[in-house]
Amino acid sequence: MSQHELFVIDRKPQLGEKEAGRVASMRGKLTIANSLGLKAQAKSIKTDIATVERGCLITTPPMTDSELVI
Repeated sequence: MSQHELFVIDRKPQLGEKEAGRVASMRGKLTIANSLGLKAQAKSIKTDIATVERGCLITTPPMTDSELVI
């Protein structure tokens, strides 16, 4: 019989100085990408922001809604 473990992973309550700087920089790039209509780049930047905000425990991008349903 297989055993499964369930982990609850939350975002960090506060980002460190280095991480906050990276997120601020990426948010600037996101604003520019959105203003230029670069949807793929904006999506990529949003994924990068979410990865930094979740911390170094998880390095993969967050799951999409369709992946969560599966």
